[in-house]
Amino acid sequence: MTLPETGPAGLTAAARTPISPRWYASGLVGVLGLSAMLAFIRLDREGLGYPNYAATVLSMERSWHNFWYVSFDPSGFLAVDKPPLGFWVQALFVHVFGFGSWALLTPQALATVVSVAVLMLLVKRSHGPTAGLLAGLFLAACPISVAVGRTNLLDSQLVLELLLAAWAMLNVCERGKWAWAMGGGALLGLACLTKGAQALVVAPALVLPVLFTSAVPPFRRLVPAVLAVVFVFIVAFPWLVLVDHTPTTQRPYVGGSSASSEWDLLVGYNGAQRLSGTANVAPTMGPAARWPGPPGPLRLLDRQLGDQISWLLPLAFVGLVLGRGLTRGTRSAWWLWVGWAVVPGALFSILPAYLPYYVATMAPGLAALQGIGLAVLWERHRAGAIPTWRLPAVLAVAALVQLYLLMDFWSWQPWLGPGVAALVVAGCAAFLGARRLPAHWAYRLSCAGGALALTGLLLAPGTWSLTPILQGMTYRDMPYAGLLPASAVSTHHAASTIDLALVRFLRARQGTARYLLATPDSYTASPFILATGRPVLTLGGYTGRETPLSLSSLGRLIGEGGLRYVLLPADAASGLGTANRPTPSQAVAAACQPLSPADWESTGLGHTKSPAPRYPGYGWEMLVGLVLYDCGAHHGN
Repeated sequence: MTLPETGPAGLTAAARTPISPRWYASGLVGVLGLSAMLAFIRLDREGLGYPNYAATVLSMERSWHNFWYVSFDPSGFLAVDKPPLGFWVQALFVHVFGFGSWALLTPQALATVVSVAVLMLLVKRSHGPTAGLLAGLFLAACPISVAVGRTNLLDSQLVLELLLAAWAMLNVCERGKWAWAMGGGALLGLACLTKGAQALVVAPALVLPVLFTSAVPPFRRLVPAVLAVVFVFIVAFPWLVLVDHTPTTQRPYVGGSSASSEWDLLVGYNGAQRLSGTANVAPTMGPAARWPGPPGPLRLLDRQLGDQISWLLPLAFVGLVLGRGLTRGTRSAWWLWVGWAVVPGALFSILPAYLPYYVATMAPGLAALQGIGLAVLWERHRAGAIPTWRLPAVLAVAALVQLYLLMDFWSWQPWLGPGVAALVVAGCAAFLGARRLPAHWAYRLSCAGGALALTGLLLAPGTWSLTPILQGMTYRDMPYAGLLPASAVSTHHAASTIDLALVRFLRARQGTARYLLATPDSYTASPFILATGRPVLTLGGYTGRETPLSLSSLGRLIGEGGLRYVLLPADAASGLGTANRPTPSQAVAAACQPLSPADWESTGLGHTKSPAPRYPGYGWEMLVGLVLYDCGAHHGN
C-alpha cells in the first residue's frame, strides 16, 4: 500500500523509503544469512546443551507416558520444571534425526532465524523496508539472542511464538476481525505452554495496540482483548489441568513444585518466586559475576547485562520518540514495540534476581525500535526536516554508550573500542560534510557515511555474537556471548565429564535394581542419565529442595532391592533436616555404608580432602567431594 505524502514534519519511513525490490531482496537474504550463520555454524560443538534438559528429552523418547508428562528420568519418577511444548518439539526432532547435538539444538537455532524474518516483515509492513531490514539486522546481531539460540533452552522458541502472536494482534488493529484476536490468544497460549509465566511479560504489549488503535469503535475494543485472554486459557490450561487431575501415583512428581502440581509450579516456583527472587536458581547457576547487578534504572547498562542487549539503546529511544507515525498501522506497531521494550525493560530493572538470559525476551522490541528510530532519522535527515547535526549526534551518543560498555573489556580486543570510534566519527563527518556538496554527491556521501556509522555501531555486538562460534558456549555459567574469564570457559559436556570408572562400576553392579543410583537433584543425576540411559532417582526432586519420596517409600525401595547405590555430597549428613525428621540424604548417610573411593574412583571425584566440582565440567557450586553409599549391604544384596 502506498501512503500519501505528509511533508517533512510528518515523515514516516514507510512513506519515504526509496529502496528497490532488488536491493530489499538482497538485504533480506543478507540479514537472514547472517542470522543463520550465527545460529548454525559449529553448532555441534555446543554438545548436548544444558544436561538436565537434554536428559529430559532423552527420557521422553522412552515412552509416550514420559513424553506427555515431560519426565526428567527414564523411569517416569520426576518431571522437568517447565511446561511441555518446547520439549515436545525437541523430542520430535530427536525421534526423526536421532539423539544428539543437532537434533537437540536445531529447533532453537531455527526459531532464532525465523524470528528475525518475522520481525523484519512486521516492521516493514508498518514502517517500511529500511526499518524492517535494520530491525532484523539488529536482532540477528544481538549477542544474547545468538547465545540463547545455540542452546537447548526454550527462549528462542518463546520469542518466535510471541512474534507470531504480535502479528495476529496487529491484524486485529488493521482489519478489525475478532478471529485474529482468537489466533493471537492461542499463540500466546502456546508461548505459555513453552515457558509458563515468562510469556506473560510481553502480554501487555500485545494488548496495547488493540486498546488504543484498533479499527473497531473504542467501546468495542475490550472485546478482542478479552477474546485473546480467553483463548490463552483455552490453549495453555488443558494440559495443566489434566496433569493435576491425574493421580500422583500414575504420573511423575512435578519438579520445582512443593506439592507435585503444575499449577503450583506455574504460580509458585516459575511465577511469584521468580518475581521475588526467591526461586532456588541462584545457588546452582554459576559465578555471581554474571548475575544482574542491583535493581535500578541503569541496570540494563551494567556489566552483567549491558554487553548482551544494550549496545543500541539510544537508537531505541529515538524510535520510541519518533516512530509513532500518522497511519493506524504505524501507530499500532509503535504501541506494540514500545510496550515490548518498556514493560520487560522496567521489569528486568526492578526484579531482585533473575537469570540474565531472560532479557532475550525483550530483544525483538528493542531491535524494532532501533530499526525504526534509525530509519526515521535517516529519512528526516535526507529530507532536511531536522538540523544537519541531529543524526550525527544520535550516532555519537550510541557510540559513547558502546565505549562505556567496552570499558571493562578493553584489554580483550584493544582494537575494538578505537574501531567503533573511528568508524562512527568517519560516518558523522560524512553526514556533516555532505551538506556542502551538490545534491547528487551529497546523497552518495551520506550513504557512505551511513554505511560507515552502521558498521561501527555493529562492530562490538557483532564481535560479541561471534564468540560462541569462535570459542564455544560455556555451560559452566549460563548462555552468554562475549568475553568470559578463562576459568569459566568450558566446552566439555555431560557424557564426557563424569567419572567413567564410576559409570562402569554402577552398571556392573546394578543387577535387577530399578535405579542405577540415587543423587540429590537433577543436576547431579543428568550426566548419569545421558551416559547410560538408565533411571536415576533424585532424592531432593528437581532442585534438591523437594520431597518427592518419603522416608518410608525410600526404605521400602531399598529393602525390595530397587535401589542400591546413592551418590551424595560428603556433607550430606549435616543437611537441612532435624533429628526427628531427617532428609532422605541424611537417612542414607546414616544407614548406608560409604564406599572407599579406591573401589570405583579414577579422577578424584570421591576424595573429600580437597574441593571438587559438584557437577563435573559445568562449574556448579563447589562441594567437598562426593561420597558413594552402598545401601544393599544391609539387605544382603
